[in-house]
Amino acid sequence: ALVPGGLSPSPFARATSDLVDQHGTQVTVVEPGLLKDYGGQAEFAGQIETLQAFEGMGLVEQMINSPGQNKVLVVDGGGSLRSAVFDVNLAQAAQRNGWRGVIIHGAVRNARGLAGVGFGVKAVGTSPIKGQSVQGNRGAGVQFGGVQFSPGWFVYADRDGVVVSQRDLSSTVPAIPAAAGGAVGAVGAAAPGAPMGGSSLY
Repeated sequence: ALVPGGLSPSPFARATSDLVDQHGTQVTVVEPGLLKDYGGQAEFAGQIETLQAFEGMGLVEQMINSPGQNKVLVVDGGGSLRSAVFDVNLAQAAQRNGWRGVIIHGAVRNARGLAGVGFGVKAVGTSPIKGQSVQGNRGAGVQFGGVQFSPGWFVYADRDGVVVSQRDLSSTVPAIPAAAGGAVGAVGAAAPGAPMGGSSLY
């Protein structure tokens, strides 16, 4: 049975390499090397919710404190590294509120703390400065890394990269096994700031 957000309530993410092999041009792949892993869970997937938020945490915080419904929040921060739009407090709140992960075209901070939270966080880089802007736009399609992210589409992320599909592919390929207790195994966790194109998981 599906849950809000469109995916089954499994703790497993889907291997992006398998999705690309199986679906080819039906999926799009974010430019390799653009995003790095900062959260304590490298594999995550879900239906997309979008937000434009340039150098400010205000609107991101509002979104994160709403029910996540097993979705992935994609934040277009314009690629700016001058100030962060996400931090460890927001990661903890997102986890509590049922979000599956965040993908940020911009900066995060508290990188050490983020690595200790079992939550998916991918971003361009880091900044110690907290973004102060409260302006932004929710629910519009955003584009970065050569990929369009639209609300209602689906995103799949692991150490190899990020794949976007207009439909749910979660039941079409084998899942990445989870470690005992339901957590993704250590092999799936990248060091803070580690490029996503690292050693293969599969």
